Amino acid sequence: MTDDDYIQSITKWREEVDQNLRRENGWLALAGLFWLRKGINLIGSSPESDILLPAHAPTRFGTFEFDGDIVTLNIESNFPVEVNG
Repeated sequence: MTDDDYIQSITKWREEVDQNLRRENGWLALAGLFWLRKGINLIGSSPESDILLPAHAPTRFGTFEFDGDIVTLNIESNFPVEVNG
């Protein structure tokens, strides 16, 4: 491999990494990362929440229930929820 080939391969790799980071579901799109513990994880703006939302959010929005394999989202009944909308 020549020096030019090596530089070209490094440049290509950097461009691919950059594209992957910037894609819609790439790491740069991550707004928050919360590890779920087994059981019920509270979601809301209350300081007691496991998943803390901004202060203008509902005090208790709902819960994530995690059994180790499956996560179930339970939303308080008075909040509308949209998927891909």
